[in-house]
Amino acid sequence: MGRFIRWQLLALALTLALLVALLSYGAIRYTTVTIPAPGGRYVEGVAGNPRFLNPLFSQFNELDQDICSLIFSGLVALDEQGKPIPALAERWEVSPDGLLYTFHLRQGVRWHDGVPFTAEDVLFTVKTLASPDFPGLPSLQEVWKNVEASSDDPYTVHFTLKEPFAPFLAYTSIGIIPAHLWSRVPVPLMAQSRFNLEPVGTGPYKLKEMDATHIVLEANPDFYGPKPYLAEVEFRFYPDYESAFEAFKRGEVMGVGRIPYQYAREAASMSGLSLYSGLLAGYTAVLLNLDNPNVPFFKEKEVRQALSYSVDRKAIVGEVLQGYGLEAHSPIWPSSWAYNPKVKHYQYDLKAASELLEEAGWKDSDGDGVRDRDGKKLSFILLAGDSPEDARLAFLLAEGWKKVGVEAIPQVLDYPSLVRDFLYPHNFEAAIVRWELGPDPDPYPMWHSSQKKGGQNFGGYSSPKADALLEEARLTPELALRQELYFKFQELFAEEVPAILLYYPLYLFGVSKEVKGVQSGPMFSPSDRFRTQARWYVNTRRVLVSQAKEEGFYP
Repeated sequence: MGRFIRWQLLALALTLALLVALLSYGAIRYTTVTIPAPGGRYVEGVAGNPRFLNPLFSQFNELDQDICSLIFSGLVALDEQGKPIPALAERWEVSPDGLLYTFHLRQGVRWHDGVPFTAEDVLFTVKTLASPDFPGLPSLQEVWKNVEASSDDPYTVHFTLKEPFAPFLAYTSIGIIPAHLWSRVPVPLMAQSRFNLEPVGTGPYKLKEMDATHIVLEANPDFYGPKPYLAEVEFRFYPDYESAFEAFKRGEVMGVGRIPYQYAREAASMSGLSLYSGLLAGYTAVLLNLDNPNVPFFKEKEVRQALSYSVDRKAIVGEVLQGYGLEAHSPIWPSSWAYNPKVKHYQYDLKAASELLEEAGWKDSDGDGVRDRDGKKLSFILLAGDSPEDARLAFLLAEGWKKVGVEAIPQVLDYPSLVRDFLYPHNFEAAIVRWELGPDPDPYPMWHSSQKKGGQNFGGYSSPKADALLEEARLTPELALRQELYFKFQELFAEEVPAILLYYPLYLFGVSKEVKGVQSGPMFSPSDRFRTQARWYVNTRRVLVSQAKEEGFYP
């Protein structure tokens, strides 16, 4: 009997011990959380191969911009609205007259090869950009040749402008290059230097290896900013983004740098892929050549307004972009601080279009379906690039304008030829163009009358009122005053319709659901998909809730 009781007591003790263990496990389990952990590699499929891993030349190649955004830093970075935030410069001041900019550099920053970063690197970079022999974008040299750079000490830089230039801060976001390496290379020969494929920067990642098939970047342990979780980022090179998308389906990569619109629906339905989109700084429009004598009717505001009313932008976004875009009604990007949300919208209205043309004397006198006046047909040639999107867009526009008696004759050619052989020499009647906008909303390069010759005002728009607004905005350092001036410019643009605005595109990219922390927002370039890259992660660890709160991961 006593032995039986002892066995019962032993069983009870074991049961209690097991219960305590389970309760302890549960307590630990439910008082801990999973948070990101350092390590792991992200592999992305991209199109093409690197050419210039140098921020002074990367504007020519989308992949170069992607890689440079992770390797190099500028004096400032830009937030989603294009406003400057500290990067290599901790802070800066602007003189009341807008002529003197003083930047205070971070101390303790090192190049990837261990050499300290100083004002000497900034002065060298700016001197290179200002050189008449600079082999990069002429627009960069045009800005920096009017800037005098100086330094008091290794961590202070002064820029003195010849006249106020409000967009200047945005230009200081360009990546700084190391003087101790590049000073050996003459400026005219920089585009041929081996350093363009052996980059040394100050950014969150540095070059580990590269060959014809891929490039691997590794985290920079000395980075001055937030340390990224991912230990490595690899880009694998494919002939085009269609091939990169197929590579994802084969399991070769964890992400695709750009998802073509024709694959958007398939990508959105894939269980292992998260499709991200961001409003890209730019717009697609139809430029009208206001100075071409073959199409004198483009000088008539009523004709231009009628053309705008007869464009079904909603249908175009749905068919050409698979719905991944926004209707455009302003030449300023909707995510910009300068965008006027109350600007006039030309909603699809065939009746309004027809009435404007009738009142202007354009009638179909011979019953051929095309309006005419004084023997002149309301007919023009519409140039378009040879991409599937542009070719389809040209057809849809022609079909829409046909409904109000306007004949547009599409002609398709490769986009570089369109720009080189037709836009720059102003040898066109109408053309579909894709404008890429910079971080600063300044529309001067495209719409000021001084830019008709040698600039990008290809349509020949000339308005004294618009010129005055754009000139004053460039000279005004106060953001609120600049915004007011740009609001007025947008209202004037909507009234005069010097071009037919169509849509703002969304940029699409895909990332495996194994990768966490990915966010997307407005983008000035595709490389801005890495704006939050420091928070991307694939590894995790479990910690107590209290520790997670201390590290900022738990509310």
